[in-house]
Amino acid sequence: MRNRSLSVLVLFVLLLPICGFASYEDYVHIGYQVYKKGDPTTGTSPAWDSYSYQDVLSDMRLIRHHFTHIRTWTIQYSNQYVIQAAHACGVKVAMGAWAFPTSTAPDYFDEAKSKAEIDSIIAQAKQYPGTVTTIICGNENLSDSPGPSGIIQANIELLMAYARTQLDANGLSGIKVTTCQTSGVWAGHGSLAQSAAIDEVWADIYPFWHDNNPDDQAMTDYFKTEYDNVVGIAGGKTVVIGETGWATAGGTTWPGGNCKPSEANAGKFFKAISGWFEDNKVEGHIFEFFDEPWKWSAGMPQESHFGIFEGWNNNRQKYSIPTISSHANIPRVRDYNGDDYSDIAFFDQTSGLWALYDISRVYYGAGEDEPVADDYDGDGTADVGIFRPASGLWAIRGLTRVYFGASSDTGVSGDYDGDGTDEIGIFRDSSGLWAVRDMTRIYFGNSNDIPVAGDSDGDGTDDITIFRPDTGLWAIQGVSRFYFGSHSDTPLQGYFETAGGVNPAIFRHTTGLWAIRGVSRVYYGSGSDYPIMSNLYSTSSAELGIFRPSTGLWAIRGVTRIYYGAP
Repeated sequence: MRNRSLSVLVLFVLLLPICGFASYEDYVHIGYQVYKKGDPTTGTSPAWDSYSYQDVLSDMRLIRHHFTHIRTWTIQYSNQYVIQAAHACGVKVAMGAWAFPTSTAPDYFDEAKSKAEIDSIIAQAKQYPGTVTTIICGNENLSDSPGPSGIIQANIELLMAYARTQLDANGLSGIKVTTCQTSGVWAGHGSLAQSAAIDEVWADIYPFWHDNNPDDQAMTDYFKTEYDNVVGIAGGKTVVIGETGWATAGGTTWPGGNCKPSEANAGKFFKAISGWFEDNKVEGHIFEFFDEPWKWSAGMPQESHFGIFEGWNNNRQKYSIPTISSHANIPRVRDYNGDDYSDIAFFDQTSGLWALYDISRVYYGAGEDEPVADDYDGDGTADVGIFRPASGLWAIRGLTRVYFGASSDTGVSGDYDGDGTDEIGIFRDSSGLWAVRDMTRIYFGNSNDIPVAGDSDGDGTDDITIFRPDTGLWAIQGVSRFYFGSHSDTPLQGYFETAGGVNPAIFRHTTGLWAIRGVSRVYYGSGSDYPIMSNLYSTSSAELGIFRPSTGLWAIRGVTRIYYGAP
């Protein structure tokens, strides 16, 4: 279907910040680490640095339906993808900067490595503006005396002061600086809480480890007492709960006492503590979104069972939590009525609605489904369809349901044999695999590459293509390699009158720049817009446009502005 290629080919797009129930999302946040694979009963787990950008992006697509803010503990070991993926899904990040101890006296502190964490966060905060809210310098590692397992107060203060200086120097003064310690440790470090280097006081409080029941008054009283103690030493600064949670399994004893893990108890605790956050207008972070199997130990087997979801078990959700309205209206501009012109359309992930402007409204798919409408039967009309990464399901309305792909794959349908019919395909960035159903399997690309298939040479066949954000590389299999764009750009392709095939293009969210290789450079749109290349009014040359989900605005440069799909 040639007009399919004439329309938008965005396979990597930015989503707006989530809008939802104000009280819940403003106060109830979540801890996130990507280390969700492995066996939580033995601690067997893949290497920390083995996860890809697509792994993290897949997690963010799930997280955004329940939380607007996450916190992390480091920017290394696969966490270097968190800010970019969160930005793509409209999720805010309090980013951890690990304070690294060493075995070297006298202070046992790796200042250079610790500062490098902060530098990396600041660099990404500039690349993905509006995403990072806080830099957390160290977590549960404050020590009263130098040693290889902790960091003394002076060095925590040094890191926070460094973070503030660097943020201010880079025009990021709105990002807060803190450190996160247990409520008990804060009791002995009031001077740190009142230091000029710290903007907020972050405290970890865990009723779970003190033989509490999850939903009785004693639990609430314990939590409130610990919180009030921290407030008392904070010198009027805001106190944020950095961690609190309830294990779902692992046994009832640990070296420090007794506990009561179960999925039912964890669900009760979540309901009770999230209600407390809302009622008292306290921001807090539940520990955590996914189980981390690597944390298992014989002495504390509960540590690997604090997640709401079992990432090692097909993301099974262990207890109920609120779903917030993400207004994830994803544009999918295609020719839905066979008139050779593109049609304005979007897929609402929240409800499964496909809204085709002046054509129809149907419900098909929902949740984490990706819209993959294309012409799968060669009749010149796009067919509504979804790809469900969790199961590999491709469901094309009125035509077929097949399983092809896995949870970390990106759907890349296209006409790869030039017969006028689009084929089902996936790109697996972990290995660079392109698999087109019943046709071919090849390896082209690697981790962090974005697939952007299109007919680059004008021969009527879509070419396997990747964009590599780190370097701006475009690689078109068997055709060419060139550099165009940078790390913060969204790649697109579209037909222009000057070319036989599609022209590579980028949209730069930080400035609204559209750059079409060999054609033009214009500014149109802003950071929260979806870029679209369409043929709404012309079949000979692509039109530049944007979709703004916050208002439902569709703006086609030099042609029209309409509102369709507002929250």
